[in-house]
Amino acid sequence: MAVDSAISELRLLHANVFEDGLADTPGNLGFTADFRRRASELLRVLCDDGQGRLLYGFTPTRDLSRLPPTVPLASVESLFGFIDVLYSAFYHSLGGEARLGSVAPGEPPNLESTLRGLFLRSTLADPSAPPSPTNPWQSFPGFEAALQDAFSSSSGGLSAEREAELRRQLRGIANDAFEPAQGSLSWERSTIEGIFKRHENVMRDQWDRYIAMFQSAADDSVRNEGATATALSLLLHVKPSTGARPQGEEMMALLETFVDGQSRRVERVRTLSMRAAVWWLLSRLCQHSLRNPHAASAIEAFLGGPTVSSDAEGRAAAVFRQVLQAIDLWEAQSDLTYRHARLCDTFRNFSPAVATLVEYDAQWRKLPLPAGRSYEVVSGSGSASILFDGHVFERLLAVADEGIPNQVEGERAPKSSAVALLRHRSSGVLCLVMAVHLESGPPTKTAAVRMRSAQTQALLAGVAKLAALLRSQGERCAVFVGGDFNAIREECIAGNTPGSYDTPDAVQPGAPPCSPSSEPSPSSETLKQQDSRRAFQSSLGP
Repeated sequence: MAVDSAISELRLLHANVFEDGLADTPGNLGFTADFRRRASELLRVLCDDGQGRLLYGFTPTRDLSRLPPTVPLASVESLFGFIDVLYSAFYHSLGGEARLGSVAPGEPPNLESTLRGLFLRSTLADPSAPPSPTNPWQSFPGFEAALQDAFSSSSGGLSAEREAELRRQLRGIANDAFEPAQGSLSWERSTIEGIFKRHENVMRDQWDRYIAMFQSAADDSVRNEGATATALSLLLHVKPSTGARPQGEEMMALLETFVDGQSRRVERVRTLSMRAAVWWLLSRLCQHSLRNPHAASAIEAFLGGPTVSSDAEGRAAAVFRQVLQAIDLWEAQSDLTYRHARLCDTFRNFSPAVATLVEYDAQWRKLPLPAGRSYEVVSGSGSASILFDGHVFERLLAVADEGIPNQVEGERAPKSSAVALLRHRSSGVLCLVMAVHLESGPPTKTAAVRMRSAQTQALLAGVAKLAALLRSQGERCAVFVGGDFNAIREECIAGNTPGSYDTPDAVQPGAPPCSPSSEPSPSSETLKQQDSRRAFQSSLGP
């Protein structure tokens, strides 16, 4: 349908603003161009033992259905990308909408950054000095603030007694997990089995599966030689479960699993926190490169000074100090207040009349709306919102006595959505605006693909219903949908059936290369999507 010229020049903006904490994950850390260049030049040398043998890690990925590709630890991206594999496997699931409980989806509140922050934000007592018995690691300094944010955002009407009990439980989990000597986190199986991320149990549906994949690869010593074997040795170390928790024992890898000798079940998971993982890997790199004749001069160039220790720990300590400063600088700049200021800059420079925002959670909503226009906000379900200029548009709450919902409706509606019907004040043109955030998960995860398919159908059905209502009143509208669809193009056409992977010039995820799921969606899912699209197009008319 043609869009009235009065609104054809309007500026629309969509943004995933990242819920609090996601900007600080290893794969999202941002460094200055100068630091990135200097650090990568150094890592290219430290990665080589002087005889051509390199240290390898794994490339970052959210698709952990199989082992990620290997990459030399020869750049800032590869070093932090390797640590991001650890985050994606074990800590992404502990944040955001994760909840404590005995059955899915758990009990309010959403855990948000409380437990995830233990991995992302734990640091040294004195960041200017290396870890030592007199300079131990400190647990997440902002834990209490994150705990308060979680309960103020989504407590769901808990009684004061129940809220106090849950606060004590979360404090106990955090205190039990953190180990100051190594900066590590130990998680009992029973603890993680009591946490759900929406419809999945974090231990049984995620951690167990990822550990089994890593362990299977490690056991396959014939196939996994060279780079893969090196990366696995840095990532995973398996120990027998003796019942006694390690107290200050040095970590043998980024991840340690403690396995029952009879049942072969993982009873405890121990990982390094993010900064401790950086220290651990830098120590290995410095040890690996001790015989590289170029290592000392590379460290001198990175530090900008001539004094370089002859031992690996001294070298690692000097390098780590500058790396830690760069991490801390980024975290100061990725603070929610700072990111809010940058978002406001974007609004000021682009001046959108309408904006769709996702992951615009309760902490974001506490902050002022961008200036420059008379923005009004429509808050939908989850963390989706729509902003519009109230001087340009009028929001309609009903048509022919039928209310306009503020979110996509239906049992399989998107996890976050917002809906607004707006009338352009000067021309009278109607605009239906929707913000959505669909289920996350790689194309190989059939359950996520099916969920996204159902959520897309709910979205299209919602548009079709409102379009039909407007047509019954002799009205037409322009439709704007902005969102994070968590999907590649082919998935929207063929689900994750073989046709999705046979599409010419397919859009492929970065790594690992996309391959069909072992449990593909049935072709009926594709037919349902096509039927839904046809019904939607029909409802709009010619």
